[in-house]
Amino acid sequence: MNRTTSQRAEEARRVAQAATSRAKQAQNEMLKERAAALAVEAQKINNLRALRMAKTSAEDAVSGGLNGEATVADDMDSPA
Repeated sequence: MNRTTSQRAEEARRVAQAATSRAKQAQNEMLKERAAALAVEAQKINNLRALRMAKTSAEDAVSGGLNGEATVADDMDSPA
């Protein structure tokens, strides 16, 4: 049985539409995965930045105390 040109065109349109839909779904999934990976990397960077700031603050407190500068502990010993 011969199919008409319009029937073949309609079938081709449905196949193309299904393929496009699958490609869009795959792309959306990939973008979600990339966003999740980026969020993890951003959290790592924030954690490292916080650790560096804490280390710098601790080093400043220690070096300040060794250089004779006033520290929080010194302030607590002096009368108000």
